[in-house]
Amino acid sequence: MKYIILFFILFSLPALSDEICKSIDSKIEPDFRWQESDFTKVASQKAIAELSEAIEKNEIMATFQLPNNLSLIEGYILKQEAIRALSGDAVHEGLVEYYVTNFCEFLARTPIYD
Repeated sequence: MKYIILFFILFSLPALSDEICKSIDSKIEPDFRWQESDFTKVASQKAIAELSEAIEKNEIMATFQLPNNLSLIEGYILKQEAIRALSGDAVHEGLVEYYVTNFCEFLARTPIYD
């Protein structure tokens, strides 16, 4: 029995890593929704660089830049927490749902500003 459970866990992890939130109930227009794939390390680092440059040069950012950059950073962190929880890296089983829910709710409520 243990081997059957282990088999299902091992073969379901690749699917989980591709899509954390299976279905999201969002009131945001589809064109203004973030996708899970938007939250990458590179995108997050670029957002941090843009914010740092604006602070350093005391520049005014476009109206959409600040909230979108902050969303990229927050979303990346929440996504990484959910991925670590799903992979079982030193996370108590009860916290898996917590981290996944945080990321999925973030996707459902956070728009892309244009």
